[in-house]
Amino acid sequence: MKQTLFALLLLASSALAVDCKDDPKLVSACFVVHGRMYNSSGGSLARIWRIGTKRILHVVGPHHLPSNVEPLLTDFDHEVVADFLVCPYTKDRPDEARMVCVQSATHVVQKPAWFNNRD
Repeated sequence: MKQTLFALLLLASSALAVDCKDDPKLVSACFVVHGRMYNSSGGSLARIWRIGTKRILHVVGPHHLPSNVEPLLTDFDHEVVADFLVCPYTKDRPDEARMVCVQSATHVVQKPAWFNNRD
C-alpha cells in the first residue's frame, strides 16, 4: 500500500521534462542491473527482476521507459531482458521492492513471459 501511494505521489509531483538521472527526488546514484522487465499492475509502470537474486525493482514515473524498451512491452505475454541503468527513488531495504526509474537499457532482448515458456 505504501509503495502504491509513493508511486502515485511521484507521478503527481514530478515534471515530465526532467530526465530520469537528473530527477531531484533520487536518493542515490544510478546503477546498472541485469534483469527481466515485465508489465505489472498495481502502482508501477513495470517491474524488473534482478536476475540471480530475489530482488524486484518497481519502475515508477513520470519518466517514460527507454525508447528501445517501451515498444517491446506491449502486453503481459512478453518481457525484456537487458542491462538497465536504473536510478533509485527509495533506499535499498530488505524485503521491500525498491522504486526506480529507468534511464537506459543495453543488450535488449524481447522474450516470451516466463509463465508462457514452461513445459
